[in-house]
Formats: sequence, C-alpha cells, structure tokens
Amino acid sequence: MKKSLLTLLTLSLLISMSACGSKTNSGTTDPVKDTSSAPVVTTETPSTTAAVSEATTEPVKDYSSWPEKDVHILIPSAPGGSADTLCRKLAEVCEKKNLLNGHSIVIENIKDSSGAQPYGKTQAAEPDGYTLTLFATSVVTSELFGVSPVKYHDFTYLMGFFTDPQHAYARADAPYNNLIELAEYAKANPGKVNWGVVNPTGTSTLLTALYANRADIDINTIIYDGGGAQLTAALGGFVDGGITEYTDVKAQIESGELKLLGCFSNERVEGLDVLTAKEQGFDIVCERARGFAGPKGMDPALCDRINSILTQVWESEEYQEYMDSVYADKRLMSPEEFLASYESFASFVTEAKGILGL
Repeated sequence: MKKSLLTLLTLSLLISMSACGSKTNSGTTDPVKDTSSAPVVTTETPSTTAAVSEATTEPVKDYSSWPEKDVHILIPSAPGGSADTLCRKLAEVCEKKNLLNGHSIVIENIKDSSGAQPYGKTQAAEPDGYTLTLFATSVVTSELFGVSPVKYHDFTYLMGFFTDPQHAYARADAPYNNLIELAEYAKANPGKVNWGVVNPTGTSTLLTALYANRADIDINTIIYDGGGAQLTAALGGFVDGGITEYTDVKAQIESGELKLLGCFSNERVEGLDVLTAKEQGFDIVCERARGFAGPKGMDPALCDRINSILTQVWESEEYQEYMDSVYADKRLMSPEEFLASYESFASFVTEAKGILGL
C-alpha cells in the first residue's frame, strides 16, 4: 500500500511539473506544442498613445488602410458653436489633404450641456475608431457634480489640440482695470460688485468663487443660462462683468465697450496684452483642454494611426490659422498629457465645489 501511494505521489508530482512547464506568458496551462515550424512573432512594447488601452501581446495590426469608411465625431453642442467649428475645420483639412483615404468626417451634433448623450454613445461604440468624440472639460464637471453617469476616465484618450483660456472682463467705465484693483474696490465697497456667471456649476461660476476666495472679498453672482445672456447683461449695466473666452467678447473689447482684467491660464495668451491671475498675485489656473477621445479599449496601433492623422491636421497652416483666430493656447498634447490636464481640472473643480459648499 505504501509503495502504491508513493508511486501515485510521484506520478502526481511529474504531472504537476509538466503543467507548470507548459504555462505561457498569459498564464494558460495548455499542453506544450511543437513550435519549431511556427512563425516567429516579435513582441514589442505596447504603444503609449492610448491612455486607457490595455497592454497586449498580440501581433501588431496594420492600420495603414484605416479608415475604410467615414468617421463619426460626436459633439455635445449645436451647429455653429465653437466645438462644431473646431471639428468642421478638422474635416476640411482632412478632405483637402486626403488624410482619410477618400472618406469623410461626419459630425453628429447632440446638444446636451452635460455631455451625457454624446459621450455615452461614444463609450458604447465599437473601439474601431469610427466613433470618436470631441472632449471638453464639461465631461469632468458633469461627473463631479453628479449630473452625468459618464466617467471621464472610461475612454481612450487620443490627442489634445489646445486649451481655451478664460478671461475676466468688465464694463469699460468700471473703476478698476485689473484683478488687483477689482479686489481693492470690492473691499472698499462691500456688496456693490455684481458678477454674471453661466450655469450654477459652469466654469465661470467656479472661477468667480475661487477668485473671491483668494481675494477675500464678497461678489454678488447672477446666474445666466448662457454666455450670450451674460454678455447682454454686462453691456446693459445689469452686472459689472464676468468671465468667458476671449472670442465671446472680442468685438466688445475692440469697440471699447468692455475691457479685460486678467486671464486664468498658466501663461499669457499670445497676441493679448493682459496679465494672468498668477502674475497679479492670485494662484488660480484653469485650463480647459479640447481634444479627441474614443471608446475604451482601442488598439494602441490604431491610436497611433489616428494620432498621426490628427498631428498632420494640427500642424497644417490652415489649422494653425484657425487656432490663432480663436486665441487658443495651441498645445498638441499626447494621450498622457491630455488625461493629466483633465486630472488637474478635476482638482480645480473639487476645490471650487468645496468653496461653494456643493
């Protein structure tokens, strides 16, 4: 009996050793196969261009013929807005330079301030690159304020194109010319500064809260449902000023109806002679990056192909001129940099939420 038991244990040990020896890199336990006649597959380090894609040991696929049909870009705004214009300029350059193998970019406008619908549809799409979205920081704000179930991490980040600097402006006849003088005026005249903001959780609302906190002043905020209404209120004297992108007030600045007080970017905007908030002693930076993303799980090699196309568009003379025309902070961001910018914006939103008590 002991000899039989010893024999069984020996056989069991040999079988176990054989199974361990047959394990592949992925942890499977298939029997050892004769690979002497099998083609040699060289394993390369996975591309880092897909920030959310997982590493793979599969042979790298050839996407040189991609796309083989039209590419759809979903955006959370109506035709004619800044997001729409950004994508249409992209489509125009792609067609002019034949970057899509004779195919086109189809822009799907899904007006939704939270971004839940276009971003949710992008998440649910096949990760084949034919359904992408134009990302704006609203995807972060909507998640952190609980108005959208979409998580901004649950995408494949492709490339960031630029950031939209935010500017504080005031009526031309206001008794202050920059953020420092505004703070001094507010302290000397408690309760007299009225500021227009857009939406209860909009970027202008959050920036106003942070500025008032840093300056240790009180500002009366009046909420509007859009930048147009906010601007009209300022021009009509119902509010003293507000915060927005420069292009939204460019005509009024040039006509002398309004003036800029400061910019909340990390560095001064090229072409505009206005100090940043940091230069004026207020440690506030809000950079709203715009760029492209796709469904989670896209093949890194496919991401490389898409990013090579996006890079050619960004570097083109036509697109450079477009970005200059909207006073964008031109910054071609890698997937990692693009995601990191949203992480930074999330920290900004979280701090402002705490100040507002939301």
